[in-house]
Amino acid sequence: MSDTVKKNKASTVTFSDAGATYFKTQLEKSNHMLGVRFGVKDSGCNAKKYVVNLTNEKLEDDVAFKDHGIEILVNKNDLLYLAGTEIDYIREGLNKMVKFNNPNVTTACGCGESFDIK
Repeated sequence: MSDTVKKNKASTVTFSDAGATYFKTQLEKSNHMLGVRFGVKDSGCNAKKYVVNLTNEKLEDDVAFKDHGIEILVNKNDLLYLAGTEIDYIREGLNKMVKFNNPNVTTACGCGESFDIK
């Protein structure tokens, strides 16, 4: 399962155009790393928190997707939480941030730090 897979959008992680532009820039600034690793970890008052890292390493338990020419790596155990998620980059007032448009989220804490899924 560590090879790049092509599946329907509901089982993958993708970028919006703005998200792809942002992460392409980050990858270029970081000596052209392999791709972007998305995951989750236990956190906050709901259950999980998103984790984002640029990476040069594809791990044995990674599921790989390619979107907008960018390698996306997700641990197969985290895919349950992230399947169907679109990664966006938005501006709200003076703030810019990565936004996870995750169709699986059923609850999120008031501060937006953590979430839980269906």
